[in-house]
Amino acid sequence: SHTAIRVFVNEGEGLNHDVSVTVASQAGTGSNLFRYNNPIVSAINPTTHVTTGGTITITGNNFGASTASYTGKIGSTSFSSATRLSHTAIRVFVNEGEGLNHDVSVTVASQAGTGSN
Repeated sequence: SHTAIRVFVNEGEGLNHDVSVTVASQAGTGSNLFRYNNPIVSAINPTTHVTTGGTITITGNNFGASTASYTGKIGSTSFSSATRLSHTAIRVFVNEGEGLNHDVSVTVASQAGTGSN
């Protein structure tokens, strides 16, 4: 119709994206109209680790494009590094910590997701 179009959106991350449409050399832009879904944390592997820290894999969804940057925590302990494995998995190095049943939080391009244990 002349009031709507359907487009394919590539993988990405973030919020408040502008949307631009060009038809017959005429362009129009709407500001802050689009956002990707927040990351979802489904599981971590391994679910236990030594208190000196180490590498774990976090699985879920909406972990963004290959150029995304990640921050996050297991409980109150921040990741010191994170590597994207896919749109549904990241590998993180967790610094030393202690305790059990920690929540896991992942932030991708200012969008946060949390999984509870």
